[in-house]
Amino acid sequence: MFHLYMDSISVQTGSGSTTRKKSLIVNLLCSCREKEMKFLVRTLVRNLRIGAMMRTVLPALAQAIVMNSADGVTDNLKDHIRRLSSAVVEAYNILPNLDLLIPSLMEKGIDFSASTLSMVPGVPIKPMLAKITNGAPQVLKIFQDRAFTCEYKYEGQRAQIHRLPDGSIRVFSRNGDETTSKFPDLIDIVKESCVDAAVTFILDAEVVAIDRKNSLKLMSFQELSSRERGSKDSLIAVDKIKVLNINWFKFKAVNIFSSKICTYIFNHVVMQFLSVDQKVNICIFVFDVMFANGEQLLNLPLRQRRKYLSDLFGEEKPGYFEYAREMTVESQDADGNNEATLNRMNSFLDDALRYSCEGIVVKSLNVDAGYTPSKRSDAWLKVKRDYVEGLRDSLDLVPIGAWHGNGRKAGWFSPFLMACYNPDTEEYQSVCRVMSGISDAFYTEMKEFFSDNRIISKKPPDYRTDEVPDMWFTPEVVWQIRGADFTVSPVHHAAIGLIHPSRAIRVNPDNPNRHHPTTPLPPFAEPDSWRRITKTDSQSDKQKVAAPVFSPPAFTPALATPTPIVAAPSGTSLLVHALNPGAEVRSVDPLCPGLPGRGRGVGVYDTDGAERGHGGGHGGLGDGVHWGGDAGVREGRAAAEFGGESDG
Repeated sequence: MFHLYMDSISVQTGSGSTTRKKSLIVNLLCSCREKEMKFLVRTLVRNLRIGAMMRTVLPALAQAIVMNSADGVTDNLKDHIRRLSSAVVEAYNILPNLDLLIPSLMEKGIDFSASTLSMVPGVPIKPMLAKITNGAPQVLKIFQDRAFTCEYKYEGQRAQIHRLPDGSIRVFSRNGDETTSKFPDLIDIVKESCVDAAVTFILDAEVVAIDRKNSLKLMSFQELSSRERGSKDSLIAVDKIKVLNINWFKFKAVNIFSSKICTYIFNHVVMQFLSVDQKVNICIFVFDVMFANGEQLLNLPLRQRRKYLSDLFGEEKPGYFEYAREMTVESQDADGNNEATLNRMNSFLDDALRYSCEGIVVKSLNVDAGYTPSKRSDAWLKVKRDYVEGLRDSLDLVPIGAWHGNGRKAGWFSPFLMACYNPDTEEYQSVCRVMSGISDAFYTEMKEFFSDNRIISKKPPDYRTDEVPDMWFTPEVVWQIRGADFTVSPVHHAAIGLIHPSRAIRVNPDNPNRHHPTTPLPPFAEPDSWRRITKTDSQSDKQKVAAPVFSPPAFTPALATPTPIVAAPSGTSLLVHALNPGAEVRSVDPLCPGLPGRGRGVGVYDTDGAERGHGGGHGGLGDGVHWGGDAGVREGRAAAEFGGESDG
């Protein structure tokens, strides 16, 4: 009965679906005993808290089959369990549906293999993933004497696009969640782009926001995220409107235009008033095909899968449907000592970054070039800006909130909400979320560190953000966060907006040199070296939190205004803020070396080239040195009032 109820809950959609789901849940709860009710609720929120996850359930199913085999397997029992467990996991990655997998597993018993099942359009497979590399030299070392291709890594949403035998299109996210209703315009784009012979297929693609009125400029992930999510009912309604109105339109215009012309006019002119209004346009960048017209293509090399892809879609439609931009390197040129190949790859990476992409993905074309669901292997390697020395930026930020983790991170806090302190408004302004680059051990330490006395019951008035985490934290530690780029965010209120993608690198250590961005820091996963924010009689919590600390990147990102800080010109050091009284801050800029200051003081380049001293902290000596005439004198006076002494 429980299984039937859960199935019924899962298929409820459309108007009144929430009410129907609640009714089914109430019926289940009324039928439960006390302990059953606890596990029912945990099941509904998808967190049993017993360590039961898919990676533990699947091997358990395999073991149950072996132990209860009709053949009575006794010899090499562990080997049989290990082999069947591997086969079950592989089959689940190809067809992640237990309703389809378990009957086949029970029927085949110990003879079950992944080849027993095949992909089914409408059931998303686990996507193949790429390993991290730090640049072209490492890539060439791995792909020595092997043909490979470099593709742009677009900044959008991973999309697995399915065409079912009935002609319908369904879209799934990287996690297997259906997102068809979020991209109603994608359905028409795919249907208009594929050839008539493309009956069924499963594509791997990236959906990217695009400005078709501005030279097909790619837009940020934040713009894509701002698209409104529709419902399945709205898609059905639009389809019905299409059928009814196109028949009426053809009837009225058939005496003037041909049937094909009527269809074109209706789809491109009339339907713009009937379809769901989306302010953000999208382009589909397709880069792989795993299933085509009933044939599973996972074991074919990428070069051959590309041939299938071109047969399914033919020509591109710029701004609507495009193949991922690529560059091929044949085996004879795949040599780490080949300067020409290195230069080609670096140039291709630069082009990708200029085109507003995250980086590139390098894939094997022939050898070990199959599509392996849910695995990272040397067949796919990614090179992103934040992995390459000299192209990445980092900030010092404070965790001010977090959400409860899901899946593997259940029981921990993930992601964390990060913020910087704005001394002008005396607010903590959110910058980004962080959920990658963190070890399991560090998650555990953070769970213990942010205990009840560090969790705030409600959002403090000086926290500025549109985010709503599950809990708020008191400002306790400073983390160094690395990102590939600075973008404007509609959610985060700090001047620099979102760091995308945000990745935790380390916690700043508690040592005398902690304020110098060039000082080597220990790994992020060492909790004993946290830089904690401590409160003294002369300083409030707010004054103890640093504004962002930048590592010197190869370029200076433009910061939105207003901002409490102004960055130095490109090629020089950026600014540093000191946290504690008596801590020395020295400029590492060659133009003005050795500017001492004590307390919470900092030298900052103004927009006109003058340098302003922000004075010493409370109780400190304010040795702010200033240039720029009257403006510098005024700044010096302000520093004197704040810190005690100043030279104008």
